[in-house]
Amino acid sequence: MASTSILFLCAALSSDDSNSVLDLPDMVVKPSSTPDVSAFELSPSLAQDKIQLDPTVFHIDRSLPELMQAFPGVHIQKTGHGQGSPFMRGFTGQRTVLLVDGIRFDDTVFREGPVQYWNTLDPESFAEVLFSPGLRSASAGSGAIGGVVELISSRPDPSLLWSGSVRGRLASAERSSGGRLQLSGGDGAIGLECGVNLRSFGDLRTGDGVQPRTGYETSALDFRLAWKSAGVDWTVGHDRSRVDDAWRTHSTIYGQSFEGTTIGSDLRRVLDHRRERTILMGSSRDPGDLDHLSWTFSRQVQSESRDRVRSDGRRDLQGFDLVGFGFSVRAEKNNWSFGLDSLWSRADSTRLNFASDGSFTGASIQGPVGDDSGRDLVEGFVSKSHSLSSELESHVTARWSSSRVFADRVADPATDDILSMDRTLDGLSTSGALRWTSPKHPGATLEGRLSTGIRLPNLSDFTRFDVARSGEVEVPAFGLNPEEFFGVEASIREQRDSWSWMFTAYYTAIDGMIIRRPTGEVIDGGAAVTKQNAGDGRLFGFEGSLTWSPSPNLTWRTQFSAQRGDVDTFPTTDDVSVNEPISRMAPALMTSTVRWFPHGALWHLEGRVRWSDLQDRLSSRDQADTQRIPEGGTPGWTVLDLGWGVPLDPESSVGIALENVFDVDYRRHGSGVNEPGRNLVVRFEQSF
Repeated sequence: MASTSILFLCAALSSDDSNSVLDLPDMVVKPSSTPDVSAFELSPSLAQDKIQLDPTVFHIDRSLPELMQAFPGVHIQKTGHGQGSPFMRGFTGQRTVLLVDGIRFDDTVFREGPVQYWNTLDPESFAEVLFSPGLRSASAGSGAIGGVVELISSRPDPSLLWSGSVRGRLASAERSSGGRLQLSGGDGAIGLECGVNLRSFGDLRTGDGVQPRTGYETSALDFRLAWKSAGVDWTVGHDRSRVDDAWRTHSTIYGQSFEGTTIGSDLRRVLDHRRERTILMGSSRDPGDLDHLSWTFSRQVQSESRDRVRSDGRRDLQGFDLVGFGFSVRAEKNNWSFGLDSLWSRADSTRLNFASDGSFTGASIQGPVGDDSGRDLVEGFVSKSHSLSSELESHVTARWSSSRVFADRVADPATDDILSMDRTLDGLSTSGALRWTSPKHPGATLEGRLSTGIRLPNLSDFTRFDVARSGEVEVPAFGLNPEEFFGVEASIREQRDSWSWMFTAYYTAIDGMIIRRPTGEVIDGGAAVTKQNAGDGRLFGFEGSLTWSPSPNLTWRTQFSAQRGDVDTFPTTDDVSVNEPISRMAPALMTSTVRWFPHGALWHLEGRVRWSDLQDRLSSRDQADTQRIPEGGTPGWTVLDLGWGVPLDPESSVGIALENVFDVDYRRHGSGVNEPGRNLVVRFEQSF
């Protein structure tokens, strides 16, 4: 009913025979490889933001999840040094969407809660990171509840001469080194860009000393070809990456206690990941009756393997191989945009078991998810934007999502029999927005938005049989339905003289969110938890930024956020729900940065303060997670960083940062590993 009401209201506001196209403020600057009808244009927002990667700019860029903390309101949870998951407006993993050049990063096997898969994408391989927080499933697809992120690659230019660059990054507390070698150029007809990334991380030195078994290795390579033929711009590309020997340290005997957290008992728990992506993109500016038409074919491959040795010496090797084929088509006509996104994924999942003496005891029916399984996700969308007057603009988007999830081999947790499942679910997401620009103060813009969103359960929801979080084992549940959300959002952005500021307040109603609840059974030493659509609740908060530039040489920027939320849960086996704080809810956060360019100098200095409040609003499951969350909550912290950046000449630049100047020992809420202590970071780039 809410979806229908929003569509009716916005259609009425937008109804007009005019062919004028909405001229929104230029919130996103797109490189040439960006899809011409991106999720950020289908539902533009004042709150959306972007990062252009530059070695002289002061970002914490060890990994993609950590880079995300540059955006207001984003909280980073790290299960391990090589595993990070960004929380956006209270949600992470399954309830966020990651796009890579407009293509959905395959989330078929993403489990509930934080996931490590974003860490398989190296930010060095991309030119820009775009971020739009909030309920965005109408524009980005099923699951975009907390927000959507898009990674943008640069597109090779056939007209450019051949050139190359070397980027490097060294960090003392991370004991890391690595970089990227890139070549690009063209012959006038075809452009080529290719690169290779290598990174090595040693054992992390925190404010409390060196934490063993936290080092890991990453590598990546990519190439793209671009050309134009018969009025069509073509791009073909391939990229792949791997993460090796990334320990989940907190669950092992090598964990580091923080403010009384407990140490795990496993002797070994190590993850390896592989990822590949191949794309073919076409775009035409003269497709007959349409104004524009673009299409994309893609193939994605993900592999995960986990090696676990328990305290009694028993060992299991488990993992999955996932292959997904995608097709998207998008078109524009006057002030309409419409299209289709699809992703067909197939998974093989295995687990091999060994006794403490090393002898093989057998293969399980499935690995972490059902074996011989898959998901078919098809989504169609339509969007219309319209200028109602010189001050008022409207935008409406609707998306229909349909998903089939199936598995031929699923283990029955009670009898160990082989089960199978096949479910088809669908739902509608909508978004309607009005944007008003003050005629007296053109620099001031107000925006209001109503949105409905859904998340269709994925393969992990239905079939996961694996460790859920510390001390829990998640079992399959076939009777799940789509989660539904309703959001209200208001934003204001103003720029006046030397000041600019942005503020957003939001409220999200939660209906039937899938939650875990204990069954009372014990499986392999862990408390069994099943899932059901019992989580009704709410989430609300605010985020914003304030920038002051009293002179061209000096800039001060502060960004801040706070949120609060609760949801119905079942903390015990009793059939009685309890309203509790949403698990791992981010604390209040603030970052304040000053950048100073001395008069006439090319180099600059930066100082940054990062602050996090105490988070003591814990759910029952947070309180039980004693390996990651201290009793009474995660303490607040304040950290000072200093930086210096300089372009040495047109072909080279250097950035030096001293992070955590006072060597504070701290941990991000919900994490299983502490943050780096005093950390000297050197970045450089040399072009040739």
